[in-house]
Amino acid sequence: MDAPRVFLKPGRDKRAEAGHLWVFSNEIDKAEEDLTPGGIVDIYSSRSKLIGRGFCNPQSLISLRILTSKPEPIDEAFISKKIQAAQNLRDQILPGETAYRLLFGESDGLPGVVVDRLGDVFTVQSYCLGADMLLPHVFSALKTLYSPRAIYKKSDSAMRELEGLKEDVGVVEGDLKPPVEIVQGFHGHKLKFWVDPIEGQKTGFFFDQRENRVRLTFYAKGKSVLDAYSYVGGFGVHAAFAGASAVTCVDSSAPACELAKKNFEANGLKGDVIQEDAEVVLGRFRTEKRKFDIIVLDPPALAKSKKIVFSAIRKYGHLNQAAMECLNPGGLLFSCSCSHHVERGEFIKMIGEAASGIGRTARILEMRGAGRDHPILPAMPETEYLKCAIVRID
Repeated sequence: MDAPRVFLKPGRDKRAEAGHLWVFSNEIDKAEEDLTPGGIVDIYSSRSKLIGRGFCNPQSLISLRILTSKPEPIDEAFISKKIQAAQNLRDQILPGETAYRLLFGESDGLPGVVVDRLGDVFTVQSYCLGADMLLPHVFSALKTLYSPRAIYKKSDSAMRELEGLKEDVGVVEGDLKPPVEIVQGFHGHKLKFWVDPIEGQKTGFFFDQRENRVRLTFYAKGKSVLDAYSYVGGFGVHAAFAGASAVTCVDSSAPACELAKKNFEANGLKGDVIQEDAEVVLGRFRTEKRKFDIIVLDPPALAKSKKIVFSAIRKYGHLNQAAMECLNPGGLLFSCSCSHHVERGEFIKMIGEAASGIGRTARILEMRGAGRDHPILPAMPETEYLKCAIVRID
């Protein structure tokens, strides 16, 4: 299949040649013909060497996204092969599991497409125009490979606005009546969670924190634990299962809090659930001098663009400082950021400054990231976004 050819500028082609899958508008030199937004193109270096084949959107800052280094057809067979490869990886790293991130966009070779598996229900997100054009193939491949009970399209990210796209959500296949029960296994144990892929945040569950929740079980036995920004109680349920002396979950969402309560009950565990803004609760606990042994601080992304990184780091600092003041001496803070614009070094510096600002000492015991079902492409730093610092506060 022939595709229109796009040539990159001299010196601006090195990133793509090194394996980065995005090409920005200011890196393009010329196209041999008018490009169809969302269409397939072949991408060449300034020396006329084929870099790869991908889709384009001339109206977006990220104008090209590379799908393959070969001039091969981009059809259902291609998409099916990518999904099967992603499944093979999940079978290797999460054997026997049925709930995880099945497809992590660029890291699994399908830029702009995310698929989460919730047992026999699949939620699909598209972040860009080219990915929208591929979704019929994605849906068809999922039906062929899994015979799912339901496929739900949840393309509602604010990132779509950068491509001039509107929200696009709805049931694509089957019958879906939330909540949906999923199982998270670890070390021979299994925990049940009820999630809502329709009204819940993102695709219904934050699989990226899976291994950090498991790591919490190593520390939680006999400890009092506060799970701030708890959503459906992922960290809190794991802490209770590990034998925490007391668990308190805080989230502003009423539906999320109801699911958190349901998730404690589903596993025969106890935990207090408070529906209130976590920042407000931390401030009140600080005033009341209420203390915990472990606090999980997992706020939503505070830096959704580079323009607001400075203010976001300041906000992270205030939140971390409030949490530190609610920790017993020697307590642990699980401090998280899902903002990829906030770099690891900046995040670590923020933690240190937050501690020193209140006369406490911070020691980072572990610096963790997203689970293995969110693999990182070395050539694409954007695929490494989640930071989870386990910090002892003295």
